[in-house]
Amino acid sequence: MTKIQRFFYSPNNFIAYKSEFSKLKRNLPGIIFVHGFRSDMNGDKVIAVESYAKKHDLSFIKFDCRNHGESSGDKNEGSISTWLEDLNSVITNLTLKDQKQILIGSSMGGWLILLAALKNPEKIHGLLGLASAPDFTKDLMWDKLSTSEQTQLLEQGSLKLKADWCTSEYLVTKELIEDAKQHLLLHKPSINIDYPIRLLHGMNDTDVPFDTSITLAKKLLSKRIKLSLIKDGDHRLSRTQDIDLLLKELDELLNIKN
Repeated sequence: MTKIQRFFYSPNNFIAYKSEFSKLKRNLPGIIFVHGFRSDMNGDKVIAVESYAKKHDLSFIKFDCRNHGESSGDKNEGSISTWLEDLNSVITNLTLKDQKQILIGSSMGGWLILLAALKNPEKIHGLLGLASAPDFTKDLMWDKLSTSEQTQLLEQGSLKLKADWCTSEYLVTKELIEDAKQHLLLHKPSINIDYPIRLLHGMNDTDVPFDTSITLAKKLLSKRIKLSLIKDGDHRLSRTQDIDLLLKELDELLNIKN
């Protein structure tokens, strides 16, 4: 994998990314990995997929959304629109011209890949969601707040919260909650995405209920959906057996026989 590169929107506004372009198997789709909320491109799952891509000589891109990792922006700020713009920029500017992509999204990344698939249908080969969290800003943040907390968030512009995935308090901004309203998916009658889709979700996930992926599978119009519920899996899905399952699903999407 090459060193970290930067895609600049302006001198102080950029995303950090790493890419590897295959010269031998351009007939196969490339892979783009999208991390979760307050995570980055260096997680265990990302590294495992990176190694998989290298093994099979596949084009691969991983990146930090702005406000995350080594990309620009205050780590307490950002919005779904900003991070969707980052993913769309990667698809449009950093992939091989005629190569379709498999988008892999973890948690928040599972929401972003759905939105990107709606925006870039001609560039998508398939989707793989890991503990996908579409609409988490509403269903898992805003709707879980008390009336007084909602008032505080709206009046002060931010609110500190606790979650199992975070060792300390994290900040939720009014911008994040308000901006995300235009990107909500699960409250629509259906989601017009028709690609091969794989969804993995742990039934011991205390951050994003596995019912989220069940609802998502029902809403998606694609008939080529496989939902795997991992009974003892948590939100991270980073155990050896979880990653093995992830890579097997990639084998299926790519039609690779080991």
